[in-house]
Parts: sequence; structure tokens; C-alpha cells
Amino acid sequence: MRKIVLCNVQAVGMHLYGCRSLDLMGFYMANFEENMHDQFAVSVFDGTQKVANPKRDSVRVLYDILNTTYSKSDVYLRATDVASVH
Repeated sequence: MRKIVLCNVQAVGMHLYGCRSLDLMGFYMANFEENMHDQFAVSVFDGTQKVANPKRDSVRVLYDILNTTYSKSDVYLRATDVASVH
């Protein structure tokens, strides 16, 4: 099984899922999310727990990567920058 690691994908909504930020240099998995209002829904997971959503401008690219022949691969996002949360 291949592993694909993507950087420079901005995540939002961490505070909605119990954490204020993602661990710097941590690895998080991108995966499909069932959502009847958005057919391209993708979420960011830490193990089995949802921790964030990718910003809207990255969702379609992530969806396409997950939906291609690489779908048998794990797609990881690597946190490389931390924004301050107030």
C-alpha cells in the first residue's frame, strides 16, 4: 500500500472537534466524509477521530486525489505551519 503525503493544505474548524490546533509536523489522514449537502466532502482525521476540515479551495483537489487510482493508498496531510487561534 502506498502512502501519499501532502503539504500546504490549510485546515479549518479544529475548535469544532475538540482541539484548538493541529500538532506541528504531525501527520493526519484525509478521507471522504458522508455529507448529503456536499458530494465532495473531505475531512481531516487523527486516527478515527475527525479533527478538522480542509479549506474550501483544497477540498476538490483532495477529493480528486482520493477518488483516483490512488484510492487504495493512504493520503496524509502534514502540519507544517501553525496559525494562532484567539
